[in-house]
Amino acid sequence: MERFKESENTFAPAVIASRRQAYNDEHTKMIAAATASYRFMIRAFTTKQHDNVRKMVRTAPTESMRNLLEVLKMRDDLSQVELQDILPCVYDNYNALKTLETIARQNGITLTVPVQLDCVEMHKAIDKAHDYLMGACDELFKPKDKTVHFRDFFTVNPDEPDKVYSPVYADYIAVLDTVPQLQDVSAKKSGLSVLEKQKIDWYFRDLPDNANKTQLAQFTRNVMQKHPEDIPLLKLSQYAESVEIVEAAEKKE
Repeated sequence: MERFKESENTFAPAVIASRRQAYNDEHTKMIAAATASYRFMIRAFTTKQHDNVRKMVRTAPTESMRNLLEVLKMRDDLSQVELQDILPCVYDNYNALKTLETIARQNGITLTVPVQLDCVEMHKAIDKAHDYLMGACDELFKPKDKTVHFRDFFTVNPDEPDKVYSPVYADYIAVLDTVPQLQDVSAKKSGLSVLEKQKIDWYFRDLPDNANKTQLAQFTRNVMQKHPEDIPLLKLSQYAESVEIVEAAEKKE
C-alpha cells in the first residue's frame, strides 16, 4: 500500500486503482490458499492424534510390565513412596498405568498421575487445540493490532524461535507433546522431543553465557564423555556444530 501511495504522483489515478485492485485480488487468493492449507493440516493433525490416543488405549502392556504388576498384586503392604517410584516404569503404556492405579487404590493409596496420561483429558485437549488453531487461522493475515486473542500466539522471538508465548497453547503442548504414544514414529530421528531438549539444556546448564567457540567445544567434549549414550541427541541439538568439532579433533588425535 505504501508503494501504491508513492506512485500516486507518477501514474494516473485509474492506473493506480487498477493495480491496487489486481494486488488485492492476488492477496485475497493467497490468503484463501494459505488458510485452506493450514486448516487441512490442523484437521489431519487432530484426526491423527485422536487415532494415536485410541491406539494407546488398545495397546497391551509389555511382558516385563505385566510381570511387575502381577508381583505388586500379591502384596498388601505397598507404600505411597514405592508406588510413586514405580509409576515412571509404566508411563509408556496406558493400560499398565491404569492397572497400577487400581493396585494403589486397593492399598488405600491415591496416585498422583499426570493429566497427560488420562485418555479422556487427552481427547479434550486435542479438540481444544483444534478449535484454538482454527481460530488462529481466522486471524492469520490480520494486522497485529487486530489480533487481540491471538497476539501472544503469533509472537515470535528470533533468539528463541521455539518459545511459545501463548499460555493457552502452551497448556495443549504440555499435554500432547510429552506422551510417547502420541508421537509419530519415524525411522529417522530429525529433532528432539520436549523432554530430550530439557535433558540437553540440563547438561549445559553451567555453560557460561559468554563462552566462545573453543570453550563451547571443550564443554561439549566433557558432556559427550559423561553421557556417551546421548551423543545422538547432542547431534540434533543446538550444540551439533560443537559435536562435529570434537569428533573431528578426536579423529586427528
